[in-house]
Amino acid sequence: MSLFDVGTMTELLNRSLTGGVVILVVLALRLMMRRFPRKYVCILWLAAFGRLLFSIPVPAASSLFPAAEPLQQAAVEVDGRPGMGTVLQLSTGLEPVDSAVNELLWQLLEPSPATSADPVQIYAFAFQWLWLGGMAVLLLTGLFRYGLLKRRVSDAVPAEETQCTVRGKRLERVYITDRIQMPMVLGIWKPRILLPSACSGEGRKEERELILAHEQAHRLRYDHVTKVFVFGVLVIHWFNPLAWAAFLLYCRDVEMACDEKVMEWLGEESRKPYSLALLRFEEERSALLIPLAFGESSARERIRHILNYRKPGSWMTALALLLAALAAGLFLMAPDGKAQDAVSIIGGADGPTSIFLAGKVGEGDGEEKIPAAVLDLEKAKKEAYGAAAELDWVSGGKISLHGSFGYLSFLLKANGKSELAAAFTLEEAGPIVVQGDRYTEVVGGRDSALVVTEPYKEDGDSRIFWYLEDGGTVEPLPEDMTNLFLEQSSSGVFLDAPLAEEYRQQVEEKIAEIPGNHLVYGPVEIPETDSIICGFLAADGPDLEDLWYGIWYEMDGRIEKYVLFP
Repeated sequence: MSLFDVGTMTELLNRSLTGGVVILVVLALRLMMRRFPRKYVCILWLAAFGRLLFSIPVPAASSLFPAAEPLQQAAVEVDGRPGMGTVLQLSTGLEPVDSAVNELLWQLLEPSPATSADPVQIYAFAFQWLWLGGMAVLLLTGLFRYGLLKRRVSDAVPAEETQCTVRGKRLERVYITDRIQMPMVLGIWKPRILLPSACSGEGRKEERELILAHEQAHRLRYDHVTKVFVFGVLVIHWFNPLAWAAFLLYCRDVEMACDEKVMEWLGEESRKPYSLALLRFEEERSALLIPLAFGESSARERIRHILNYRKPGSWMTALALLLAALAAGLFLMAPDGKAQDAVSIIGGADGPTSIFLAGKVGEGDGEEKIPAAVLDLEKAKKEAYGAAAELDWVSGGKISLHGSFGYLSFLLKANGKSELAAAFTLEEAGPIVVQGDRYTEVVGGRDSALVVTEPYKEDGDSRIFWYLEDGGTVEPLPEDMTNLFLEQSSSGVFLDAPLAEEYRQQVEEKIAEIPGNHLVYGPVEIPETDSIICGFLAADGPDLEDLWYGIWYEMDGRIEKYVLFP
């Protein structure tokens, strides 16, 4: 997958959408858990930030989400050329929401023969440049402010033993400096507690012990590490307002969790002096853009929490821990399948047409996804690839191809290398026929493939199989969906990406310059590029391992060769 293709954008937006839902749930739970210790709420926040980055595949029945990826992309026909356009579709399981959003998306992103570029590709390119720019600004600003702070306190001196004790116990790595007005924890691997010179005197011993206890709570909880993590997630999802809200509330809850820890260590008699100490160190800087330092924030809310806080009993502690652990686990789970249970035909008879799957394919029809037979590549690559090997999916970062041997998918890497993403025999669909009346159609996708038996034979016993690369599963589609697909065959739904025949001779001549090589399939224009760039299959021998993928640049006739079978 290339950085600036639609797949990258939709994957990022899907992470942000599902993570945003989790954040909303945590906000609701936070209100319900007012009497629970804040350390358990912090667990929920960490799960929400984790959901913005990754998910744990589980059966759909075990997940809170109806779809692992609510935002899907689908190829559409433009001006009689199938696969030349792209649309985005939302599938959350909430029909009124999906219908309204999808209608708006279609109006905004409808591809047209009059435009030279796919609107979705344009938006994806612009969005990802904006996204990268926002990440760079936020990250560099945070690092700059952190570096400035470290330089500012570089002359901090180690505190004397009498200045770094709490109830007679000496704390390690405590420093005094006159360059700050508030205490803080600074650093990641060996975090230091920094105290303002103003609170180092003997007259403020009680106040100093309370503040030291709070900062030590940060270190023992490893907040200096988790805050780096959540700030890093915020940098990635800076465009999501819910991520900002989660970050700010997480910072508040972390501070209150440490306040609770101080109350447990020093007893309830410390409530009043501790509250007065917080008032003295009322926030003077923003914690938002200094992600690696902990200082005091939201003093008013924290004081109210301290005055109302009561240490929970053992039963409430156990209940809170159980609820937090269960909720955090559920937040990280996502359905293991990306196929869905409703089919929508986008566009009309006179306009672009595409087929979009929403929900779980085959549900209610008695047919479940099963593990697909894996191609023994070591054996297969020593055999002839047969009468034909066809490209099914071509993009700047990934290709898929098939032949009588089965189906292969590769990720394109730097320096002409590739990485195998999937290898199926396709034996569930029966013998793969690459020509004649019993021809088998294979339609590749970004992370899946459709295999259609005898799609063009009149009155043929056609069946459709849905292969998912993630998890390596296959599922036969029900008869009604098969018929719906077959009805669209005349409009070219099952045609491969259109071959750029006008460039075939030039590509063949260029390949002929490489001794012993010949063109096998292509050229196929790579859709996310503005200039004319084509992908093709070539070979320097008769066996599968002799195949290689090439990219041809019309501008200078240059060819990039990608080794598929090292």
